[in-house]
This record gives sequence, C-alpha cells and structure tokens, in this order.
Amino acid sequence: MNRKLIGLTTVSSLALIIISQLYLLAQEKVPQEWEQKSYLERGNYLVNHLAECVGCHTPLQPGSDTADRSLFLSGVPEKFAGRNEGPPQIAGYPGPNGARFYPKNLTPDDETGLGKWSESDFAKAFKEGVRPDGSKYEASAMPWELYRYMSVEDSRAIYRYLRTIKPIRNKVPANIPPRN
Repeated sequence: MNRKLIGLTTVSSLALIIISQLYLLAQEKVPQEWEQKSYLERGNYLVNHLAECVGCHTPLQPGSDTADRSLFLSGVPEKFAGRNEGPPQIAGYPGPNGARFYPKNLTPDDETGLGKWSESDFAKAFKEGVRPDGSKYEASAMPWELYRYMSVEDSRAIYRYLRTIKPIRNKVPANIPPRN
C-alpha cells in the first residue's frame, strides 16, 4: 500500500510541476521587439501583397500606369478633384448618379492621413465601417464588407505597418455624393 501511495504522490507531484511549468511558459511575455517585428512583417504582407492597397491608394506617375512610389499610399492628389476621366488613382471611382469616391491618404500624416488615429480607431473602421468621429463610412468603392471579416490581429498588423511608412501631406478630394 505504501508503494502505491508513494507512486501516486510522485506522479501527482510530477504532474503538478509540469502543469505549473506549462502555465508559467504560457504567461511568459514575448519580447516586444519580436512581437513588433512579426506585426510589421504581417502588415507589410497584407498591405503590399494580399490587399494590394497600392493599387488604389498610391497616385500614378505622370503619364504612366505605374504607381508613383514617392507618393506611396497618399491617396488621390487634391489637384485632381472633380476630374471624371482616368484611372481611379487620378479620377477616383465613379458611383451611382454622378457620385465619385476618392481613395484616401493612408500615410501617418497627422493632418491629412491616419496620423491621429489610434489602433482601436483603425480596427473599428475595418471591422465596423465607423470613423474615429463615430460617423459611418458612406457607400464607396472600398470593399468594406470583405474587411469586416478580417481578424483584429490583422487590422493591428496593417495599422502598425502603416505607422512605419513615410508621412505624406496630401489632402484627398472630398467624395462627391450622388445627385438625387
């Protein structure tokens, strides 16, 4: 009987030690630079490859159909406001009844881009289609319904990556609402 009790006590003690070690490992913090690097790599992949944000949010080189990387993700230049012809990076996207939707500035510029947005503001825009001021995004060419299903972690990765790109001051033209 004593052997069974000793064996049971030993097994129980070992199990308790293993469980406590696993718990402690699960609680261990990942070094911040590792977490940040993985978020940035994921954000880079999502922005530049999977979502292809450049295709809409980066102006074209003059007289070309190639993105102007010096204006990376800065949206349609204000000088093109009201223009009805040309690719979306110049003329915006046409909508119903004369509406026109202009791809916005995604750079971290404080005045004309996402510079003052918090990470939660950005995630809420993607998940719920709500701006930081609480207003809903109007109908546009942006496929919000697809981004609604994006994980919060992916929206954080995009946000953190966008915070690392060059801020570009570019006030994008206001969208033109449909005529009634």
